[in-house]
Amino acid sequence: MLLWPLLTLFQAFYYLIFIDVNYPANLQLFLEIFNLGSLPFIPNPMDWFVTDIDQYSLPSPARFNQFNLDGLFLNNAGNELLFLSMVVGAYLASKIVKKWVRRLPMHVRTVTNKTVEWFEWSGILSSLITSYTDMAQAIFLQMRVLTFSSKMFTLSSVLASVAQACVILLPLLLFRIINKYDKEPELLGDKFDALVGEYNTKKAAGRYFVPFWILRRLTMCLSLVFLQGYPYMQITVLCTLMIISIFHLWVYTPYDSKRENICNTVMEILFGLIHIVIYILIYDDHNPTFSDNQRLKMGYAIIGISGIILAIYIVINLSDQVKEIIKTI
Repeated sequence: MLLWPLLTLFQAFYYLIFIDVNYPANLQLFLEIFNLGSLPFIPNPMDWFVTDIDQYSLPSPARFNQFNLDGLFLNNAGNELLFLSMVVGAYLASKIVKKWVRRLPMHVRTVTNKTVEWFEWSGILSSLITSYTDMAQAIFLQMRVLTFSSKMFTLSSVLASVAQACVILLPLLLFRIINKYDKEPELLGDKFDALVGEYNTKKAAGRYFVPFWILRRLTMCLSLVFLQGYPYMQITVLCTLMIISIFHLWVYTPYDSKRENICNTVMEILFGLIHIVIYILIYDDHNPTFSDNQRLKMGYAIIGISGIILAIYIVINLSDQVKEIIKTI
């Protein structure tokens, strides 16, 4: 599905906003658009059960507080928890429906069976991967100010601790699943399409791409939350992750086709250029050199590079979707 990778790309842009740098106004507004990748339209179920939930808050770094993200896990992760619950609920509903369609026409049973199979592994795994970054950020914001001074804070702290264990164990679980099918990569593709659907399962670099991607996002969240106040360290960590990713894509070519390997490498290089411009903005924050007009031009440079990345991504994924539809037909 086009939706899941699009959300992860939106998150990659949106999380730039939490780097401890003063962005020019045009770039700030542009990055805020990508908040859509965090599913803000899904309500926080805590509002239904705790009427005065807004009265509970914990301190968070200034950059996060600026965008109404405090240290309370239940405030930040409620919509993600509801989203995952909805996916699991849809899967259970499809399993129940499957038992009642045995007497219906063959084509109805086929559609139902396909739906159940997709939810069973790809649907749930895709949802976990998509919500991973937001969940990790919410957990680390809570861990910075872990407290048990009230029932609400205790509940939030306990749930964040449990969720942290799950976030850390997820890449290990995926490594274990993939390792189990190392000698039969074709079976891995049949059952866990969300993990290896667009990657070359004949190569270890393709089979293990998603777990390494998750570890990259985990490191990114750690740096954004715990290195607030140290922007040079933040951008250095992010640039290091970028260089490793470019090297991995260029040398080990994990994607199925040469075109995808080249396009994704180009996209990573473009993200690297964005990080270089952000580094210049950080330098200017501490050693004022550029005028407001020059900073706005740097903002437009990042916006232009982002537009190229989005265009490449849309062309790649739309062409893949068309191929899949033709193949299915």
